[in-house]
Amino acid sequence: MAHSTNEKVRLFREIGHVVLDPKVKDTELRRTIYRHISSDELRDAVEESDRIIRPLDDHYFDFLESRYTYLRQFTPEFIAALTFRASGDSTLIKAVDLLRQLNADGRRVLPEETPLEFVPARWRPYVNDNRAPTKRRHYFELCVLWERRGALRAGDVWLEMSRRYADPQTYLIPWEGWSGLRAEVCREIQAPEAGTDRLREREAELDGLLDRVEALLAKGGDVHMEGNDLIVSPLEAQDRPASTAELEQLIDDRLPLVELSELLIEVDGWTRFSDDFEHAGGTEPRGRELRSHLYAAVLAQSCNLGPTRMARISDLTYQKLA
Repeated sequence: MAHSTNEKVRLFREIGHVVLDPKVKDTELRRTIYRHISSDELRDAVEESDRIIRPLDDHYFDFLESRYTYLRQFTPEFIAALTFRASGDSTLIKAVDLLRQLNADGRRVLPEETPLEFVPARWRPYVNDNRAPTKRRHYFELCVLWERRGALRAGDVWLEMSRRYADPQTYLIPWEGWSGLRAEVCREIQAPEAGTDRLREREAELDGLLDRVEALLAKGGDVHMEGNDLIVSPLEAQDRPASTAELEQLIDDRLPLVELSELLIEVDGWTRFSDDFEHAGGTEPRGRELRSHLYAAVLAQSCNLGPTRMARISDLTYQKLA
């Protein structure tokens, strides 16, 4: 595929050079092209291009399907081991449960009552293709895995016993405790307890902002209407006063330049937080080099460097950091 594509690009590049050559007259264009490339060769190239060209909005899901056999080495165990939940009646969760049942029964063809409401438009041509039942099952399973990934990130689906992908409700004040905390929370955020009062406040604030916008539009200039489009010109940065630059320099002169690693070690000296870290096996002696690897591992995680890159820049071993 790559070699064939490269050949077509080379051929059409040569045609492009001929077309763009000002020395070639329009009446001689086709004859000149055929001197470089025969009509049969050009016809074969166009026909092969029709076979290998992909639509502009293509999502390359067929490439995922080509890796389906590899994915099946672990996806059944993955689906069977993890329990996913969602609020309300989720067709995506029903699809996950259906896959789990199909894997347990060893069935390959999707039943008639397969839930498809969760399938987005870009997946439908693949999942709804009833001409190839086996591939339809492949694409259905890939679509479930793909959409579940996005739903986990969005919080629409959560994983039991997970800290990162927990139920979003667990981050909120429990319903049973809200009535006792309502007055205190509203007082802290300076909001009325009655929702209707808050809506009236926001409505009055919006009316005031709209009046200001209308006044700006009437003046024209940076904010104006062009047809039905609101045009806001880019803001230009204002020059900073000399006093601001002087103050910034004074602050910079008084702030010491501290390495992040040195700061971490100094804070550990104050708090001794590293004493609470233990080896996963619980049996490794706390040697002198363990604390250095601990600091490096903490920095690797907090700065998104990862253990591989941290091992390279710190001259420590990847095995210890991992």
